[in-house]
Order: sequence, then C-alpha cells, then structure tokens
Amino acid sequence: MTREEVIKQISNEDSKDIDFSFTDLSGLDLSGLDLSGADFRSAELIETNFTRSNLTGANFRGAQGSWANFTRADLSKANLTGADLIAADFTQANLTGADFRSAVFDRLRSSLFDEYEGVWVDFTRADLTDANFTDVDLTSADLTGANLKDAISDGIII
Repeated sequence: MTREEVIKQISNEDSKDIDFSFTDLSGLDLSGLDLSGADFRSAELIETNFTRSNLTGANFRGAQGSWANFTRADLSKANLTGADLIAADFTQANLTGADFRSAVFDRLRSSLFDEYEGVWVDFTRADLTDANFTDVDLTSADLTGANLKDAISDGIII
C-alpha cells in the first residue's frame, strides 16, 4: 500500500471505519494525516512515519511498530495494548489516556532486534496524562520532560 492509496481510502470512508488491520504499512510516510479512529490491529508499521498525524482513538493492538515515528502526533485515547514499539519515537506526542498495557518497548521482550543499542522508546516531552502502562518495562525509555500525571503504572518496571 502507498501513501496515495491510504489517502484515497481515508477520503472515501468515515475514519472510524477505516481498517488497516493486518496490513503492511512499513516505511510509509503517513505524516500529517487524519487517521483518528482507524484500526491498525496487528498491522506491520515498522519505520512508518506518523509525525503530526491525528491518531485519536486509533487501535494499534498487537501492531508491530518498531522504529515508527509518532513525533507530535495525537494518540489520545489510542489503544496500543500489546504493540511492539521498540525504538518508537513519541517525542512531544499527545498520549493522554492512551492504553499501553503489555506493550513491548525493550529488546528483552522482543525477538526482532537482538543487537540494537540505545534508547528503546522515546517519550521526551510527551503528554502521558492518564496513560495506562500496566505490565510494561520502561527501563530503556527516555521520559525526559514527559507529563506522567495520573498515569497508571501497575506492574510497571522503570
């Protein structure tokens, strides 16, 4: 699928009905698009660029989003449960109320990237108000300047 095909699909449908589940969108530039409410369940999103995209309420449950770029994207109320987000960049993203339960951010829980060195997920200056990090390992996360007000952290490892 190409960026043009994605744009055509979202312009023909109500974004709440857009289904990209189990679709390979790896490496696409989807920056600046309104993908609110879209379904990305179990999609391949490796190195996909979502910079400044509206992903409010989008469903990323079980998606493979390693090295995806969500810089300044709006992911408020997004479902990222069980998503593999190693080395994803959420710098200055709005993640208010996002659900990260059991998401994978570190190489120890992923078999894909045995040799990668560095920060495993970047939440620099992200708004994580009311985000749910139940059963998540954030030991390799950069949380510099992040707003963690009222974030749920049952079973979290920092």
